Amino acid sequence: MLRSGPGVRFAKVGKTMFVIALPLFIANMIYWGFFLTNVFVKYSQPGAPAKPDWLQTVSTAFTAVRMIEVTLIYLVTAVFAYALSRAGHLSRLASSVYIFFCYLGALLNLLPANLAAPLAIANYVSYIPAITLLMPYWIGVIFLTRQNFENIERFGIAETKKNLQLFDL
Repeated sequence: MLRSGPGVRFAKVGKTMFVIALPLFIANMIYWGFFLTNVFVKYSQPGAPAKPDWLQTVSTAFTAVRMIEVTLIYLVTAVFAYALSRAGHLSRLASSVYIFFCYLGALLNLLPANLAAPLAIANYVSYIPAITLLMPYWIGVIFLTRQNFENIERFGIAETKKNLQLFDL
């Protein structure tokens, strides 16, 4: 889809950023899903030993990994939305909406966690993986819907296309 044309340069930048973000995402998911789970189980039992000092260092390191990884994913989504817009696959309005929310998510992710409640909550929500990956998901929904429209037109069911146009921005 973006192999040539006006958006290819931005697609290549986005792909490079994604290649950097993906291993960080996997490492972060292992940290949250496996390592921290085992730490909480081991050190929350009655009579458990005290937590070692290095756990705080690991926690600080993975906070930095999380901030970099989530910011990269938001920026990758913004770059892809711009590339798709330049190539004519996304409208300017849709691209602008995606880019705005990507920058907002990246900014909220980079805020310190010790702010007032509304900003601290927004910071926390911004790095939940389901929220971080929601915009690339919706871009995929738009393209799958368009493909469905093309298939409907090919098979002569044009009336259904009118009913499904609410997904396209």
